[in-house]
Amino acid sequence: MDKYPVGLLARTQYFRVLKSVWNNECQKFVLDRMKASTGNLKPVIIVNDETKECTCVIPNENLTGFNKANDTHTKILCMKVHTIADYMIKKSRIQLSNKSISQKQKEIDKLIE
Repeated sequence: MDKYPVGLLARTQYFRVLKSVWNNECQKFVLDRMKASTGNLKPVIIVNDETKECTCVIPNENLTGFNKANDTHTKILCMKVHTIADYMIKKSRIQLSNKSISQKQKEIDKLIE
């Protein structure tokens, strides 16, 4: 899996992912990205598709799994991501729809307006 799954985005300070996407395959993908470059060692903010609540996990020291984080820095990151959770959920649903690429782009553009 070379391509990021729909619902997973890498940002400068964190990875952002929908809870519905955060399965074993996605976790392995993120860990592989972290192993590929030390600059990719960062928290993962998980957005609940239903409640829009955010939780944060950080990689363990061996880069074999994740531990829940609840420090001040990650709480602030969760607050930032929470403000765009609705956009992220809607965009992912559009991307996964059966619409044409041009129609998907039009709908995503409408979300930004």
